[in-house]
Amino acid sequence: MPSIISIIPARGGSQGIKEKNLQLVDGKSLVQIAIEASNACSSIKETFVSSDSEKILSSARHLGAEIHERSNTNASSTASMLDTLKEFYSFYESKKNLDDIWLLILYPTYPFRTSEDLEKIVKTYLSKYKNFPNGLIGVKPTSEHPYLAVQCNNDIINPAYNPDINLYYRRQNYPELWIICHWACLVPANSLPYLNNQLFSEKTFPYRLDRSPIDIDTFEDLKYANFLASTIV
Repeated sequence: MPSIISIIPARGGSQGIKEKNLQLVDGKSLVQIAIEASNACSSIKETFVSSDSEKILSSARHLGAEIHERSNTNASSTASMLDTLKEFYSFYESKKNLDDIWLLILYPTYPFRTSEDLEKIVKTYLSKYKNFPNGLIGVKPTSEHPYLAVQCNNDIINPAYNPDINLYYRRQNYPELWIICHWACLVPANSLPYLNNQLFSEKTFPYRLDRSPIDIDTFEDLKYANFLASTIV
């Protein structure tokens, strides 16, 4: 059994909502929700919060998580999560003498992901990793199919992706497509050199979600999440 380490990436800066990772849903910060779900998952050995913000790191310590002080390079808005994971693993490897490490990346912007969800992700990948050695990643159904997208250069409408507008004009004829969704993301540490910046490769297992999960990116998302939380009994 590999050692599963969760990493909650929570940089201090955000372009949409200020201090987004500390915003509250149902009275708890997004970071706190992720930490509590991770701590309640029996498959997870350790929970880390990776941040450049002392405020977030202090909160993480108080909530019982380990901390990783992220470098300024990987705390910028242009830094990739892949580079952040490589930095974290280098930090973790220097402190721990463990061979087989899987990193469960818990983006805190998904407030309704539970410890039961995390257990299911881990169990699913345990049954798949021999055929998909580069990890597991969530995929969600498309809300609008790309075949409907058009370009309007010089006020002329041209299909952007539809190869034959006359053939592919009925929705039932469109090819099935999915959208990458980091609600679920589990990667063996030794697969990091083979992943793209979206954290998958052709040897990554697609973890299919039934629907699009709530992902906090705007104040409207935050308000909606709090509304949903208030309706849950």
